[in-house]
Amino acid sequence: EMCKTAAGSELTQIAIVDETLDCIYKTYVKPPNPIVDYLTTFSGITAEVLQGVSTTLEDVVAHINSILPPQAIFVGHSLENDLKSLKLYHDRVIDTATIYSSGKGGGFKPGLRYLAMRYLKAKIQDSTQGHDPAEDAMTCMRLVKVKVRRGPNYGMSQQTDENSLSVYLTKNRKTGVFVDKPIVAQQHCH
Repeated sequence: EMCKTAAGSELTQIAIVDETLDCIYKTYVKPPNPIVDYLTTFSGITAEVLQGVSTTLEDVVAHINSILPPQAIFVGHSLENDLKSLKLYHDRVIDTATIYSSGKGGGFKPGLRYLAMRYLKAKIQDSTQGHDPAEDAMTCMRLVKVKVRRGPNYGMSQQTDENSLSVYLTKNRKTGVFVDKPIVAQQHCH
């Protein structure tokens, strides 16, 4: 979970689950910069929650490195944000935001809550106390297990003309500009 600080988005809580869905690490994190917005509605983090927390980002990264082998596969949702906040690079990732389709077409990433409801019939992120990073991590792991069991095409909607951006724009009397490599654009212009 993140909050907004004077330096931007920074980590305030993290959870890691293993392949059996056991939570093997969960902690609050004290950002180094002053917090300007706790994003409590989403994060559940408040000044009171972080009071007395001394765990730093460096502590978290050191702990992650101590419990996860280098060949571990990171599973999560929109992992680029998590890895950026952790200041980590890892080349073995499975991102549920990219292995499942939003059904909207046009490259929209699906939300984790949507994926949980659609493919797991599970209601998550429903608390008024903010998101639980352990629940999110378990949901991601469950989604990956379903994907592995059902095959690579599971959860990938076949985009039809009905879902295409150009049909949407036309139906809603909107205009837009498509930018692509000249060779690709030429193939579609008449």
